[in-house]
Amino acid sequence: VVLINARAGERELTGRELKQLCSDSELSALCIGYVNGVADSVIYENIFCCPSSATHEKFTLVVKNYLSLYPGKLHIPAGILVLEALADAFPCE
Repeated sequence: VVLINARAGERELTGRELKQLCSDSELSALCIGYVNGVADSVIYENIFCCPSSATHEKFTLVVKNYLSLYPGKLHIPAGILVLEALADAFPCE
């Protein structure tokens, strides 16, 4: 079980920890919430362009696939990897 420590000054969640969260059926709501929280925080920044058909589950699936495809990046902060995954899947033209 991965615990998220949200106290000020603590380190960020890594890609490895996010992958563990997203792989645990009992913690899937935390995974969905994390992925979509990051996405919502930059929705107007043109980092990725969200199609009207996109759902919270689709975003989460994109991120889970990205984390599986790039295991060498799992040491990177999870927020960065979420944005990379979404930008790769939903590029702005």
